Amino acid sequence: MGDALPCSVEYNTDVFTAATVADVVGYFIALLKAVTSDPQARVSAYPLMSAEKRQQALDTCSGVDRGYSQTKGVHHLVESRARTSPDAVAVSHDPDGAREALTYAELNAYANRIARYLTSRGVAPGDNVALCLPRGVHQIAALLAIVKTGAAYVPLDVEYPLERLRFILGDVGARLLLTSADTRMNLAEFVDVVVLEQHAREIAEQSSDDLDVAFSPDMPLYVIHTSGSTGKPKGVVMPQRALVNLVEWQTRASNAGAGTVTLQFAPLNFDVSNQEIFSTLASGGMLQTVDENVRRENPRFLEFLKRRRVVRMFLPPVALEQLANEAAAKDVALDDLREVIVAGDKLQITDNVRAFFEKYPHARLRNQYGPTESHIVSEHELDGAASGWPLHPPIGKPIDNVQLYVLDENREPVPPKVAGEVYIGGPAVGHTCPGPASEGVNAVVSRT
Repeated sequence: MGDALPCSVEYNTDVFTAATVADVVGYFIALLKAVTSDPQARVSAYPLMSAEKRQQALDTCSGVDRGYSQTKGVHHLVESRARTSPDAVAVSHDPDGAREALTYAELNAYANRIARYLTSRGVAPGDNVALCLPRGVHQIAALLAIVKTGAAYVPLDVEYPLERLRFILGDVGARLLLTSADTRMNLAEFVDVVVLEQHAREIAEQSSDDLDVAFSPDMPLYVIHTSGSTGKPKGVVMPQRALVNLVEWQTRASNAGAGTVTLQFAPLNFDVSNQEIFSTLASGGMLQTVDENVRRENPRFLEFLKRRRVVRMFLPPVALEQLANEAAAKDVALDDLREVIVAGDKLQITDNVRAFFEKYPHARLRNQYGPTESHIVSEHELDGAASGWPLHPPIGKPIDNVQLYVLDENREPVPPKVAGEVYIGGPAVGHTCPGPASEGVNAVVSRT
């Protein structure tokens, strides 16, 4: 038939839609055109998408370009709240039933005194300061203090083996270790140890005014160590710009505002803790910390959420599953719960999770994604009745100012529903320790 090649497509309508089949035909036509135009090329180099489809794929890879604050760090956002809402409760803790709380003015002043004491001990912008304190108001104040000095905090978990802790301290070249009498570790031969209680008087004598430290959006905020692909701990350095962009996006995307009670669930050595802490304090909410023994005991944890009237919480999927299982067996009314955000692992809508959100239909479920090297970079909010939610929800679209590309081995975008590798670009990208901060497309971080 001349230059024409007649073709027909048969497909199972129970499996494929007409639109899907039309896309497949389009890929086939694009491949044929590429082969006929350059028959000597490698097969792997031939595109499956037309130029128009390729551009459409790229256009969906970028979050909304809103810009983000590059003259302020997350600590500046907290300082701003301390000026506008000084008497609002910033952080609350319940050790052994005796509640401790700090207002925004008290938290900021206490953090400033600790920060000034740290600078008197030689801490300067660009340094790394290790932090090992039990959960509570002092931990949050100390973390904020380290950031105020321009240094990055390095969380240490007392449950880690001593050799791992020594490795982390050596890897980051920690200026000092800020800890407490209860958690003091035998690390004095590796780093200068400051026990918070022992220096309470010197700290109290410091000025409570905000520090005037030169700021850059590329200043490291924290260094968190993962196991690394080889089993050797890998330090991920996250710059201020990444968290500022995330916090500003989170504030726009969330209903949580002034006065909202957010649970501080994650340990500091998990990156989501930064999202819990700074997205709450930047928006004028109240950060409710929880003791480890309560956090790990589902019956007590469920009662704690009710008693403290928690509105928002960030949980890994496994913790959500455990909570949902406990809620199924107990008649506990979480009337205040409005937002559950999950990240850190693949979300699965099990029968327990489905029943949980049917029991508490006023709560939103938001599935977020992001490796440690970039923190959170995408989100999908599940809508409609929980009975209709898919078993494996998608990871959603990139957050503001972030790019997510699914590429093949030639770093070309793949068609929808074709496996590839995830590349991340924009302000969310951190770097490993040691190494310079870099805004741009990172190395492959995950396979989809």
